[in-house]
Amino acid sequence: MVDKFPKFIPHQKYVINQLNINNENINAVLDFINRNYVDEYKLFKDYLKRKVNFPGSVSLVLTDDTKIIGFIYCSPLTLNNNECGYVDLLTVHKSYRNQNLATLLVAAFPNFANFKHYIHKKDKCPLHFPYFY
Repeated sequence: MVDKFPKFIPHQKYVINQLNINNENINAVLDFINRNYVDEYKLFKDYLKRKVNFPGSVSLVLTDDTKIIGFIYCSPLTLNNNECGYVDLLTVHKSYRNQNLATLLVAAFPNFANFKHYIHKKDKCPLHFPYFY
């Protein structure tokens, strides 16, 4: 569980915006995630639409001009009567890695979401509690 974030400093070249859901955007994000996320993990459009439309969820997109180069998703989760944000699908374009852009996306969350604490899991490592969507 994380409750302290790195200080958010806007990038001089790249822009972070909250995802505006429409079919064109969802298709572009789906394509981006499927090309740049964990190789063994492929999303389906209906699953992604359900996640980004989940009440209280926040999806951020990092762009270089109009090109998507990063994505992160967060949904509300209650653990031991504490409201948290569950961070998932942190993705950075393969050509833009090693530039601290994942940290930039994580640090931006307090500007878009109102959770006191955040939780995430490492891919291929199960969570220590039951979860479902």
